[in-house]
Amino acid sequence: MKTIATKSRLAITLLCIGAVFSILIGVAIGVNKPDGWQVCIVVSVIFFGATIFGIVYELLQPQVLIKADDKNFYVYHKRRWKTIPFTDVISVDFHNAKSRQIVLNFGYLKIFTACETIRIENVKNVKRVALSITSIIREGDRESRQ
Repeated sequence: MKTIATKSRLAITLLCIGAVFSILIGVAIGVNKPDGWQVCIVVSVIFFGATIFGIVYELLQPQVLIKADDKNFYVYHKRRWKTIPFTDVISVDFHNAKSRQIVLNFGYLKIFTACETIRIENVKNVKRVALSITSIIREGDRESRQ
């Protein structure tokens, strides 16, 4: 079984930084504005909880997101592995994540099949993965025509 796509670690890093900043901002605003500290603490706790939820969600995903054998792709989608035959894939699209106009190395991948569209988040080297899937599909098309 060949590994096609893996999960990016940068998303977890950014979520951890967001959790730390939510605590620091809540404390800083609470110290500087003593009469409105309750609202700041509540907002800080909500943001901290959301980032912790995101971290746990990312940690529960497997490291390998897409695998392939001789005839099928195996895609981790909606907390389960889905088998997609090479012949069912129509096209592949990708989108790099951005942060303040900086294009990051990870993003999401869309696989269009005859039945559905599968979107996979947090794919490392997403452009390379899309090109790899496209080349595998083209090789399969050439072999089926011969």
